[in-house]
Amino acid sequence: MPITIQCPVSGNWKLHTPAGHHPYSKDFVALDFRLRELSPANRLRYAIASLRSDALPSWDQAVVAPMSGKILRLVQDHDDRAALNFLRDTVQQKIIAPRKGSDDIGYYLGNYIIMEADSGHHVLFAHLRKGSARVIDGQAVNSGDTLAHIGNSGISMRPHLHFHITHPAAEHPDQPVPFVFDHYQSCDDGIWHDEKALLPVDNKPFRTREA
Repeated sequence: MPITIQCPVSGNWKLHTPAGHHPYSKDFVALDFRLRELSPANRLRYAIASLRSDALPSWDQAVVAPMSGKILRLVQDHDDRAALNFLRDTVQQKIIAPRKGSDDIGYYLGNYIIMEADSGHHVLFAHLRKGSARVIDGQAVNSGDTLAHIGNSGISMRPHLHFHITHPAAEHPDQPVPFVFDHYQSCDDGIWHDEKALLPVDNKPFRTREA
């Protein structure tokens, strides 16, 4: 049975499940008002030159607590990659960095927060912006409280939020559990539709409030 949560971001987004990841291990990618991650000009810069991380809609977007709980762990001292290039980043982030490896989970997640929900679930927010945390270890938080902002730290091709929920008492405590949003709007051929107790389809635009 999926758990129902508040969406941890606000505005126009799409979900993406990274290759090789669990179906409920999600990347949140922000979209502009035309529901694009990259404009044609920025797509060209990203492909053949260099594009700044802060040119993407996900950069510095606020991340909020999807339920009430407390902060278990906070790491926010990893640098963000400021410049993006598709070919270079594909080689570095998808080939070299994973092979190099590290015992430090922050090497992979960058800046991250783990919160423990009142239900006992553990919630991971990864690839946050350096120094952007608005909470401290052990702090109690309510649903909707701002936790931090999205960056481009760790092994990350472009700015985005990596998010999943686990439960330490489950049979497989490290395996993400299913979740749904209490409400959001999905877009179908330019028409927005109200949705409740569902999870947006991967790579399909959705929003969490009226634009």
